[in-house]
Amino acid sequence: MSDEYLLHGAAQRGDAEEVKMLLNDPHTDVNAEDEHGDTPLRLAAWYNRIDVVKLLLADPRTNPNAQDEDGKAPLHYAFNNRAMDVVELLLAETRIDVNAQDVSSLTALHLATIYGFTDAVKWLLADPRIDVNVKDDHGETPLSFAVFRGETSNVNLLLAYPRIDVNAQNSNGRTALHVATIYGYADIVKILLSDPRTDPNIRNSAAKRPLDIQLEKNKPDVNVVDVFLEHGAYTNADLDVIKEKAPEAWARHQGRFRETFEALDQGPLAGQASIISSLVAETLFPFVPFF
Repeated sequence: MSDEYLLHGAAQRGDAEEVKMLLNDPHTDVNAEDEHGDTPLRLAAWYNRIDVVKLLLADPRTNPNAQDEDGKAPLHYAFNNRAMDVVELLLAETRIDVNAQDVSSLTALHLATIYGFTDAVKWLLADPRIDVNVKDDHGETPLSFAVFRGETSNVNLLLAYPRIDVNAQNSNGRTALHVATIYGYADIVKILLSDPRTDPNIRNSAAKRPLDIQLEKNKPDVNVVDVFLEHGAYTNADLDVIKEKAPEAWARHQGRFRETFEALDQGPLAGQASIISSLVAETLFPFVPFF
């Protein structure tokens, strides 16, 4: 390796002593790119050279956000090689751009949810500079990636963030609830529908609501459909389809109504349950066989 790239070689090897010596030279270009377009910090981040990363970040000449031709900064490098100790170091650096996007518009938070790194999601959400709703080139947010992976812990973390857009749509008009419904993640559908901010009636570019996607199947996922019923996220027309295609979910739904009216008949409205059930049946669910 030529003298021009001595710092790169030392950073890649994790030779902290040589890095320290080279940084003491005022003529050393700490941000120089080698023949592959890599800077010393990006190399140290990729190879998880923690001591070298510390030395480079301590040098005020180091640009911690220098991006390669694909827009990847040291933080992207660390995430892409699962170097989580380096990720933690970089996020502690006040100069770091936590919302830096690569050529695909992916940020560190996107990558944390893509790879399922719950600790990193926590670190990023604790940073007041974070943009939790930033979209990639396809309009996907970190929340949509967390849902896609079926990571309930990361979904819960993101939903707890005050500025989260639960109903953000991608380039196809798909929301996080669409994604959870498509992949049959009943537990995540429940988490999303339990959030009062979630709108179950948003339609994608094909004019489909999340529930529509399940009901169009020959055999809808009974557990997913049941969650929509449990949360009242359906129409009378939906019930017709559910009765035909997902009778088990339909039966559970009827059972819940039966339990509700039995409770009414034993409470302060004792003796009035039959009247209430008749009113509900006539106005909201004219085809539901109430007891």
